[in-house]
Amino acid sequence: MRAITQFTRNFNRQTVVGLLNISSLALGVMVSVVVGLWAMGELSFDDFHAHGERMYRVVNVFDMNGRKLRAASAFEPHGEIAAARIPGIERMCRVVVDNQGLALNGKVAFGIRTLVADNNFFSFFNFPLVEGDPRAIFAGPDNVIVTESAARRWFPGQDPVGQRVVSHGYEMTIAGVMRDFPKNSHIQADFVLPNPERQAQAMALALQRARLAPEDIDLISAHATSTPEGDPKEIEAIRSVFGADCPAYVNATKGYYGHAMGAAGALELAGNLPSFEDGTVHPSINVDELDPACALPRLVVNNPVRAERPVRRILNNAFGMLGINAVTIVGKFEG
Repeated sequence: MRAITQFTRNFNRQTVVGLLNISSLALGVMVSVVVGLWAMGELSFDDFHAHGERMYRVVNVFDMNGRKLRAASAFEPHGEIAAARIPGIERMCRVVVDNQGLALNGKVAFGIRTLVADNNFFSFFNFPLVEGDPRAIFAGPDNVIVTESAARRWFPGQDPVGQRVVSHGYEMTIAGVMRDFPKNSHIQADFVLPNPERQAQAMALALQRARLAPEDIDLISAHATSTPEGDPKEIEAIRSVFGADCPAYVNATKGYYGHAMGAAGALELAGNLPSFEDGTVHPSINVDELDPACALPRLVVNNPVRAERPVRRILNNAFGMLGINAVTIVGKFEG
């Protein structure tokens, strides 16, 4: 009681000093609480996974003109190759951000956060499902999972399971509903789609939209990353679409000018356009020893080849990191 009386007496004598002391104490407590809550949130990221202490996210380090750049991403084949070659890796799961918009209820909806994930996504991570069996949710390649909040937003008053959505021209079915991703998860999305072979899918979809058959393509301009993981993966995708005896010529022009990053696809196509006029397929240069996994009947290496028939259509691959792929088909103008 005496302490309160003394405080009141001193406060009345020195009101300004008293207010400053009280404000400083309140500000210090507030800052401590805010910093503490922020630190708790940061330290709790992804710790809800059952095996979170054994999970690792792949980070690539790039040397860009002498500068070290870090990106929490990797080329699509890295997971498979690493799991096959590194004994310590028990399982791997690839997750790709694909915010290109979905068609819902007959309309294209943008602003939707979409993930493309491997089929073991729900057994690898601990994201609970409200509806659906996590072991069989991606049993079909056209199954889609929606979060609870996205289901309420896009299908109000309806059962989302069984609803149809369209992604990149493919019609898919919502097969399950999951709880919203926790705030302390670095993975965030509204829809989760299965991860088919995206490179082959991109080429097949380009042919479908152009109303062409594989045999209508005269020249395939490969992306050709020139990596032990990337090139066999692209050749495998070409074989799956065009057959083991791919009738089209295949080349890569990246060897002439290096990797131009975002401009690579346009430059590679431009390097092949003269084939429309001179009928010559320019080679992939600087190839000392061809990986047997990359062998194709009409792969043009080191020396140009005169095409047996006029080059009228070129399919150009531009395959980026994380499975972000673009395929363009260009036809010669017949005027």
